[in-house]
Amino acid sequence: MTPRDAREAVLEYSAGGPVVSLTVAEVHEAVTSAARHQFHFWDALIWAAAKAARAGTVLTEDFQDGRIIEGVRFVDPFRADFDIARLLR
Repeated sequence: MTPRDAREAVLEYSAGGPVVSLTVAEVHEAVTSAARHQFHFWDALIWAAAKAARAGTVLTEDFQDGRIIEGVRFVDPFRADFDIARLLR
C-alpha cells in the first residue's frame, strides 16, 4: 500500500465513526491484559481503547480476523473480501 493509498483508506475508515483517544485507564487495562490475551503492548492499547469506547469492531491486520475478545471483534480490512459498507449497515 502506498502512503497515498493508506491516507485515503484512513480518511474513508475514520468517516465511518468516532476516533477514540486513550486515557490512563485504558493504558492500565492494556498493561494488565496484554499477557492474559497474548497481545503485544501496542495492540493491547488498541483493544483497551476499543473496549472502553464500546466499539464492536476494530479494523486491523494485527489480530486474527474474526476473533472476538471481551466484546471487541477484529476484522482485517486488507482481506480480499473486505467490504466497509457491510460493516456500516
